[in-house]
Amino acid sequence: MFFIAIGPVVYDTTIKRKQEEAKLPKREEVGKIEDDKYTKMLKQIKIKEIEKEMEKKEGEEEKVLPQNAGKITFEEYEAFLRRLEKDNKLN
Repeated sequence: MFFIAIGPVVYDTTIKRKQEEAKLPKREEVGKIEDDKYTKMLKQIKIKEIEKEMEKKEGEEEKVLPQNAGKITFEEYEAFLRRLEKDNKLN
């Protein structure tokens, strides 16, 4: 009789909760933000500029992009969007 009364409660608190938690996104994925098309464009432009600067430097045997090559600041992003808006290229 005890298991008949407690069984459904245990089922709800353990098995159903695990199933619901499996459906939720992982903690690492919650704060992850996808890049929009303008961010991708700006990153590509910045990488190209860095590659051009590296080509100008002579005497380097290995040309490796710095770790922050694809990173942009919010100010750079805003300036890029203003420039696109000014040129009427912003969708």
